[in-house]
Amino acid sequence: MKCYAFVNEGLADIAKQEIKEIINEKISKIEIVGPSILTFEVQQKEDLLTLVYKTQAIQKVLVAVGTFATSTEFNFRKVHFSWKDFLLANFTYVINIENVQGQESRLALSKNISNALVPFLKEKHNFNAVFDYKHPDLFFVCRKEGDAFFVGLDLCGGDRTERHYRVFPHSGSFKGDLGYFFIRSMGYKEGEKMFVGFTKDSVLPIEAALFSQNVPILDTKKAFSFHKFPLYSTFNFGQFLDRMFPPPRKETQIFGFDSSMSNVIAGRKNAKIAGVSVDLQRYVLDELDVKFKPEQFDRVLFHVTKKDEDKLNEMYYQAQYILKKGGTLAFICRSLWDLSFSDKWKLEQKKEICRGNSCHTLLVLKKK
Repeated sequence: MKCYAFVNEGLADIAKQEIKEIINEKISKIEIVGPSILTFEVQQKEDLLTLVYKTQAIQKVLVAVGTFATSTEFNFRKVHFSWKDFLLANFTYVINIENVQGQESRLALSKNISNALVPFLKEKHNFNAVFDYKHPDLFFVCRKEGDAFFVGLDLCGGDRTERHYRVFPHSGSFKGDLGYFFIRSMGYKEGEKMFVGFTKDSVLPIEAALFSQNVPILDTKKAFSFHKFPLYSTFNFGQFLDRMFPPPRKETQIFGFDSSMSNVIAGRKNAKIAGVSVDLQRYVLDELDVKFKPEQFDRVLFHVTKKDEDKLNEMYYQAQYILKKGGTLAFICRSLWDLSFSDKWKLEQKKEICRGNSCHTLLVLKKK
């Protein structure tokens, strides 16, 4: 079964890594075909659900319908797609267009696809498809990448990076996929003790916990598009979820602080909705050496906004105290911040990632 993974630009490598980790030997032919698209093949229908519920870097998981060379000719008779596994005899649909400039161009492209798809489905398979923008059963997506148009059927019907747990957001924080990108890029591994400073709405510690505690990133009580696929008509979703996500261990490995009590409360509420175990407290930066034991953490991460940049020396001091020898200290900061470090630290990596007009730099230092 051929599939697409759509990601935000800059996250393709991380997405490829996590797909391999989650599906391992059950996946084949995984390939990055553009800055925001991966193609791969899965063998079992359970594998698709596993990716939907577990992957954190992917914006959309889709069953691949086909790739087309032009925006005007969509010949669905030439594609190899198991329509009866995914489409009901009578269904409503919408076609979302991505990475195409201009509303008129997107509408024209959507119309071209619809005009080719609907008659074909009626003639070939006797499906009755009705367009419904507000309450569709199925979500077709067409994304332009280079000169090609990738058409797929979205399993969820929405943006997976807009996490359901983020009910109490902070304007200075990130969407879930970007938070996950920072967590994995700094080298965090399951079982390590991690400390996050200046947590805001706690996306960073929550994404670390979702990864390490094997917790689904989707709301398991919510119905998604894949629930309507004939492929899953007799599938026991309850048994699948119980098997994939047994109760997580109780020991907390992830800690965080913010100087604002309102941020701490928001973070705790978000973490509870996410179903993860994180220890979030209101601390002042210079009291960490009183609250924690020496060399207690494997990873320390500070999300530094402009107002906290003058506290750099204190961040180094506190990190030196609570971080194990050989552990890593990471900063998420604005790209223009001129960060210096002493010979007590070794620069491991530096990455920049942009989302719209906002760019962030990840600096990872190793404690000598």
